[in-house]
Amino acid sequence: MQRLAVALCLVLGACSKQEPAPTTPPTATAPAAATPLTPAQGQENWAVIAYAGSAGAELDAVKQALTAQGLEFGVTFFEGELACNNDAATALARSPQDLALSVHFASEAEATTFAATLATPAVGIAKVTQMCAD
Repeated sequence: MQRLAVALCLVLGACSKQEPAPTTPPTATAPAAATPLTPAQGQENWAVIAYAGSAGAELDAVKQALTAQGLEFGVTFFEGELACNNDAATALARSPQDLALSVHFASEAEATTFAATLATPAVGIAKVTQMCAD
């Protein structure tokens, strides 16, 4: 009987093979949380422009959304003319007089990570020199 089993194994390829151990798929790790800056006058940083335009309901809604994400107005996000984020108006093809809500970061990667968390897409991300902070 054992010879028959060996013969079947060789002819049919039905030999018992060790099953490979199940592997767990790699898990995606969440990107590290981006830490907003409180920019100083003349400081270069990366700004996420969450809103640019006129005062009104849309500005207020974005302000509320940023607050709901745990940001604090005047500490981790700022309101002012786009011109206060020197170079942002040019980079985003907007008027320097547009009212803007911005969140600032040390690196482009942090700014991009943060922008991806916004419920409403950001107007854009730009490397800026901070003005109007004194």
